[in-house]
Amino acid sequence: MANAEHPLADAQPVCLADLEDARRVVYRANMPIRRLLEREFHEAGLRPPLHLVETTSAFTTMSRLQKDPQYVAMLPVAVVDFCTSQGWARKRALHVASRSEPYELVTRRGAPLSPGAGAD
Repeated sequence: MANAEHPLADAQPVCLADLEDARRVVYRANMPIRRLLEREFHEAGLRPPLHLVETTSAFTTMSRLQKDPQYVAMLPVAVVDFCTSQGWARKRALHVASRSEPYELVTRRGAPLSPGAGAD
């Protein structure tokens, strides 16, 4: 995802090498989507991104993309679809060869799940 003013906002298609020098907003280290991004760069023989802003907040990500059109972000499809439907940013299709690693939730035995944890 990128600001509509990003230099690659209208480029079709975008490849990973096009984004090698881009400033990016990323999830914190060791989160599955961040590891997927780093793995993609490694497997493509590209150096990992250098200009990083780390956050776990989609709101912070959108704020950074709005304030500085040089930034890009890799986010879950549902988040990207919502943000682009609001006109806040542009969706950039990028083929990702890897699959995201699975993740798990740890709960206390017998404790009720929160509404968020119980949602499908």
